[in-house]
Amino acid sequence: MYGNGTSGSDVGGFNYTDEYFDGGNCSALPTSPSSVFNNDTGCYEDPVVVIVKNYWALGLVVFPILTLFGNVLVIISVCRERALQSVTNYFIVSLALADLLVALVVMPFAVYVLVSASRLRLF
Repeated sequence: MYGNGTSGSDVGGFNYTDEYFDGGNCSALPTSPSSVFNNDTGCYEDPVVVIVKNYWALGLVVFPILTLFGNVLVIISVCRERALQSVTNYFIVSLALADLLVALVVMPFAVYVLVSASRLRLF
């Protein structure tokens, strides 16, 4: 079913050989089910799998986790300690709640967009 084109396969009435395709890695017929046809060379080529390691994305995942931990710590400390329950600290708790929502809702999607954009070459 899949050939490398070296034997002169007859496909659709045409005799395809590697001599016609200038040798090398060029094949008239797909060599595997995952082979891709290259319009520039007119040959079937095996796809090259590129693995990109985004170590910086792992660092970006740490920020929402630290933000979550810090804001929960502020909220718990003001709620549990009677001496910290003042109007000023209630304002700090409301800011911590808003920041907590940002850490839970916005930051994970921002990390996803940055990682996807580098993979899709948008930026």
